Amino acid sequence: MSPVAAGRCTALTLIAFAFCAPLVGWLSDRMRVRRPLILAFAAAYSAVGLLWIALPMPSPNAAVIAAVLTGLAVPGFTLSWSIAKEVNPPACAGMAIAIANIGGFVASGILQPLVGWVVDSGAGMVAGGSAAAYRLGIGVLVLWSLIGIVAAFRVSETRCRNVWRP
Repeated sequence: MSPVAAGRCTALTLIAFAFCAPLVGWLSDRMRVRRPLILAFAAAYSAVGLLWIALPMPSPNAAVIAAVLTGLAVPGFTLSWSIAKEVNPPACAGMAIAIANIGGFVASGILQPLVGWVVDSGAGMVAGGSAAAYRLGIGVLVLWSLIGIVAAFRVSETRCRNVWRP
């Protein structure tokens, strides 16, 4: 894939994310649940990651579709901010949301170099060269998402209300 095509896929992923993130919040508020949506979006993200891994050599159209699906599957994590607010006393809501927000930055700080290392290390070590190495890198992201699914089962369901208020 050329750098321009890769840039377009990245842009499409971000546009899909920007479109879907507010819808996740709206849908969650309308359904009055948080955890099932977090689980559904994490499962969708894992499935899209597996799709990226399964595509032998994605055509430009398949790459665009997978990029858009990735962007649509990612925003489930945004509900963690609402949950952080709802499971803490109202006086601590800002601090709780800030701490939950740090998780995304920590994940980025860990995953970007880790995936890069896996791709760089795998390029010369796995059959299939760099394409197979990128699949290994995407596998790290899928694994991280599966860990998130397990963790999401421990999330308190608040029914979209602060549990500290009477």
